[in-house]
Amino acid sequence: MPRARQNIQAWEALPRLYALLLTQEERLCRYLTALDKQRAAIGRGNGEKALCYVAIQEQTLASILALEKVIVPLRGAVATDVETQTLMARVAGLKHEIVTQSRHNQELLSKRMTELRVEIKQLQGTSLWRRSIVRGGSGTPSFIDITL
Repeated sequence: MPRARQNIQAWEALPRLYALLLTQEERLCRYLTALDKQRAAIGRGNGEKALCYVAIQEQTLASILALEKVIVPLRGAVATDVETQTLMARVAGLKHEIVTQSRHNQELLSKRMTELRVEIKQLQGTSLWRRSIVRGGSGTPSFIDITL
């Protein structure tokens, strides 16, 4: 392919690459927000909310990976300008921040799981455990006669 034609194609691809990078940056920010909210849910001990954020993260990550498949070939074909390089650096920074936050959340979850295991072991020896619903002996009536 002639050099002039390659330059024209590169300049046509540059706005597309920039737009895709902006979209990726927005999705990475959304992913990071979900990680922050998940960290807060873990800290409050709200397992259901933490699990909801996992589902959001999975959906967002799938869209990020799909976008990445489109960006990678463009990045190699386009001699990028300063603005695009700056945006690429921001995207790389967000990716690093996501990895760091994700590791931190995993550590928090592991710590919380350990705390729960200790609490369960402490409860297992008590009379409360023996009478608990978990063990089947709730101590409350299961049948009420309402006949007159």
